[in-house]
Amino acid sequence: MKKCWVVFLLICLSIEGYSQSPIKQVTTAISIPTTQVYSVDETMSNADEASHYLSTHHRLLNQADYSIKIISTKKSLTGYHYTFAVSKDLLPIYAAQVRIHTDLSGNVRLIQDNVPDIPAFFVGNIDPQLQQKWVLSEGIWQVATFDEVGDNFGTISIVSDDVVLDRITTKHFFQVPDTQVKAQVFLVNPLNTAERGYGSPYIDSSDLDVPALNAERKWVDMRVEFKNDTFWLKSDRYYIGHVSNPVTPPTFSLTDTFSFTRSQYQFEDVNAYYHVNNMSNHVEQLGFESALPDTLVIDAHAYSGGDFSSFNYGVSPVELEFGEGGVDDAEDGEIVVHEFAHALAHFAGGDSYANTRDRSAMEEGNADYFCTSYSKYYNSYAVDTIFNWDWGSNLGSLPYILIGGNKQYPQDMTGNSNADRSMWSTPLMCIYDKIGRNACDSLVLEHLYYQYKTATIPEMANILLTVDSLLFQKKYHQEIRQCFSEHNILLGIESHVDFNQLFTAFNTYGFSQGVESAQINAKSGQNFSYTVFDNVGQVITSDVNVNRVNLHPQSFKSGIYFVELKIGGFTSFLKLMKY
Repeated sequence: MKKCWVVFLLICLSIEGYSQSPIKQVTTAISIPTTQVYSVDETMSNADEASHYLSTHHRLLNQADYSIKIISTKKSLTGYHYTFAVSKDLLPIYAAQVRIHTDLSGNVRLIQDNVPDIPAFFVGNIDPQLQQKWVLSEGIWQVATFDEVGDNFGTISIVSDDVVLDRITTKHFFQVPDTQVKAQVFLVNPLNTAERGYGSPYIDSSDLDVPALNAERKWVDMRVEFKNDTFWLKSDRYYIGHVSNPVTPPTFSLTDTFSFTRSQYQFEDVNAYYHVNNMSNHVEQLGFESALPDTLVIDAHAYSGGDFSSFNYGVSPVELEFGEGGVDDAEDGEIVVHEFAHALAHFAGGDSYANTRDRSAMEEGNADYFCTSYSKYYNSYAVDTIFNWDWGSNLGSLPYILIGGNKQYPQDMTGNSNADRSMWSTPLMCIYDKIGRNACDSLVLEHLYYQYKTATIPEMANILLTVDSLLFQKKYHQEIRQCFSEHNILLGIESHVDFNQLFTAFNTYGFSQGVESAQINAKSGQNFSYTVFDNVGQVITSDVNVNRVNLHPQSFKSGIYFVELKIGGFTSFLKLMKY
């Protein structure tokens, strides 16, 4: 969240102006229902079957006064993800969701469920003409109206009986044929490529053509639309457009070259367009096309020159806005990718964001991770200091956003996402340093499909372990555990040894076919302990101090299983399949 104190100040000012209406000011914040995470022995091959299961088997949704609506169906590399909104008496319940995750065969891996049991009575008046929802405030369920404030921040007031219970925003802030063309951009900002800190001559200079800065423009290839003998900044998903003031003419070129200097408004258009498309191509190449927006508008000159930027998910098509205060935000590729990462989280997670302490920290931390991973691909200079170009002009008044340090969970959490974001981004970058960009990006992208509104940092760290099991057969378990344990998030690091060094397995094929018991022995003849997990980390069976393991296929349903074996201070894993 870029320069959040400025954003919050402006929001507060807009709220103060809004107080001239007869509505009273905020007296209490609303609560979000607690989430349960569980699994069921069911197969669901599509959203209709998932909906039918909830309507017939769920503890509350099988009642006539409850209803559900599918709001997102996503396919990832490991399975399908269905997100349902929930209503009672035809009114939506604020932040209530059920998320069902299956493997590619339709077997349910886990369900994330925070459907509340709303009593028959309530406080408030139902008006079918208003945008009303159930909300929980001070332990009482009320019917509240969701009113747009009408500011530049997507602010919505939640009002019940003329009392403003809370305010939310639908923006994540930070402060035709096509053809390939050449363009000049920053990769990813001039300080990184020059390997210099912010200072003369590497200063903004009010967007002037400083020779040292223009020299840091790099040539790249990018795809644009070619129409009526003109090249336009438009692809099949993204285009430069106007969202908020100031208004600038469309950027185009009559040749296959987009070469502009910093003093020209077109440079920011080209820079933002390139980095969004380049990051998008990387995401698609890793196999996560379903996390990409179908259409996204990029406004590189927004907020009337203000010094903040945002991803706006409360509109269609969704938007990226980049302010021009200080250093133009669209000049810094880290900010561009940071904001675009919010779009990835939104489209993969199926409206999984809520303003809770851990969820907000992870929302910003994920975006910080992706922009740092992207920046480090080009240059390792100052990778623990993000937004160093944009924020350089504010030195003395604003600190850099940092990745690193030794914060401990939960005691070092503050409830401020700007302060807490590194609790999540730091271990992610630690994993990146150990396993590389593509593997770590894949882990983090896949885990976005499992995010939910009330997720906690330890829960999602465990989801990363699950994702590693599904994508890489637990190849990176030790690295993930080590990086999170340094922050008191995942504990219990052990020495991992290849299975074949310590153990022998028999009849694994017969087990997969359901005709023979799989057998595991220690090569040393020593006794050992074992635990069998399913593919979402649930324990199926375990024992200690045994000299042999016999796993009978009749005791297992179809799926993937992992056998954790411990002997003499070492841990090994064996993957089993049951068809």
